Amino acid sequence: MALDIVCPTCESDEHLNGEPVGDGLLRLTCAACKVQWTRDPRPKCAICGGDDLYHLPQVILEKSRGNLVDNQTPGMAGKVMWLADKGLGVVDPILRKTRAAA
Repeated sequence: MALDIVCPTCESDEHLNGEPVGDGLLRLTCAACKVQWTRDPRPKCAICGGDDLYHLPQVILEKSRGNLVDNQTPGMAGKVMWLADKGLGVVDPILRKTRAAA
């Protein structure tokens, strides 16, 4: 999502110039009406106004295929899953539901 920056006086978004003024701030000048203002380009929390934000990755479960290796997979991977199912009582209810529906 792009951030829209407009002049607070004339609402122009095409004739803006910016220069750093220290501490991460920018001094913006509108060439159309000559108004100057200072802006902090760091993102802020919409609730508390804090700027100590970090990226929080999100898992996309609706595109997940679940466990693609199970006790019926050929080869060593299938044998390992068979041992896990038998020895530890591990079951994948989603995979079992999928098989029952097929």
